[in-house]
Amino acid sequence: PLIVLLHAGAFIAGDKRDELVSKLALEYAQRGFVVASVNYRLGYIFLPGMYSNLERAIYSAVQDVRAALRYLSHNHETYRIDPDMIFIGGNSAGGFLSLYTTFMDDTEIWPSVAGSTIRMQSDLGCLDCSTNDLTGPFKIMGAINMWGAIDDLAIIKPQDQIPVLSIHGDHDQVVAYGYDFPFANVSTRVSSFFLKKMYGSASIDEYAESIGMNHSLYTFKGLEHEPHFDENNQLIDENYEIIKNLILNFINDQFIPPTKIVHGPQYLSRNDPAAEYWIEQEQYKEHYFSCENCLILSQTPNSAKIVWIAGSDKHQLFIAGIGKYGQVYIDT
Repeated sequence: PLIVLLHAGAFIAGDKRDELVSKLALEYAQRGFVVASVNYRLGYIFLPGMYSNLERAIYSAVQDVRAALRYLSHNHETYRIDPDMIFIGGNSAGGFLSLYTTFMDDTEIWPSVAGSTIRMQSDLGCLDCSTNDLTGPFKIMGAINMWGAIDDLAIIKPQDQIPVLSIHGDHDQVVAYGYDFPFANVSTRVSSFFLKKMYGSASIDEYAESIGMNHSLYTFKGLEHEPHFDENNQLIDENYEIIKNLILNFINDQFIPPTKIVHGPQYLSRNDPAAEYWIEQEQYKEHYFSCENCLILSQTPNSAKIVWIAGSDKHQLFIAGIGKYGQVYIDT
């Protein structure tokens, strides 16, 4: 599986070497994922009444992210990527991009991206009409929105059914937790001249529930933007660990199906023959069985024949499933 991470910077600054992105990338690569940190075009110009400038900045960045996904898919054999198992996530502006890249399609392009002769703006083209001409197909299986937002909830459609994890501080003054203008830490009155109200993670969560979409929200109570940093811009280890594990568990949940014993006796008498247990789960290549207070007479990749030892207070069966990507799932 591929994890693509996108940096912060309000579409003005930032780089793929972003501290949080780099730290997460190393963590997940060490766990066997392929991880890519992606740069994208920057250059949002603040002008009163020109919200279209932000739309164009976001749109060109989405084009670049999609171009990176096409490139990675095109070279999937080189990088040993499954292009049908891609997760995309980012912090702040990267959270915006994760949502727009996952859900926006060519029918939802803002009119502003068509350009304007009066404003000397060129047509930005379709979502896949920029940066490279590669055609590698890809499938996004989940989006991670770290304190980002979107300007229109309608781009998230019930038929999409792509899971989303949002992480946000409920006192965020840079990107609203609910529905409000960005940069309230400067001045809502001032930001309203340049920007529209945005739907933050709490609003996305409420909307997702209304359309039956798989969405989870973790709220850092009382914390502001970039909740993994303290007021001196130093990493808060505990909050970083929470973020790291939330993302890891979210991704694992999408491609590690539960192992379940669907056949086999739960109660036995002393004179019963050896009990046979077998698993009905095609998404694992094989299973391994072990048990407590028992003797395993034989086993196959999906079944085991077991004699339970009488006189013990506890009898337990352990199953390790080996998945498509070599991942291990343990059940009891």
